[in-house]
Amino acid sequence: MSDATRLVEVHEPQQCCPGGACTQEGLDALVEVHEALQRFAREHAGRVVVRRLVFPRKLEQVRDPESRQRLTGWLEAGLLPVTCIDGMVAKTGAYPTYGELLDLTGLASARP
Repeated sequence: MSDATRLVEVHEPQQCCPGGACTQEGLDALVEVHEALQRFAREHAGRVVVRRLVFPRKLEQVRDPESRQRLTGWLEAGLLPVTCIDGMVAKTGAYPTYGELLDLTGLASARP
């Protein structure tokens, strides 16, 4: 990853059922964020790396104590999903839209 490449990480809560969404509203939200993240990664290839990280079921399995503490704090505060840009929290409590991804990464002026 070059210095100019932005890292976008979306830390997501565990879904309550195996299919990933228990309601139509939940399914719609997951489809929307999936499409936004894919579009963002595709249109800004070479400038961004996008990762979706599902929250671990067992926090004790997270080996790094600092990461475990950060994840525990987010969970206890009800902040999920959490979007981080280059390791810094940029949005909490809701998934980012495509426009928000552009703004949060400073790529709004680079719209294709």
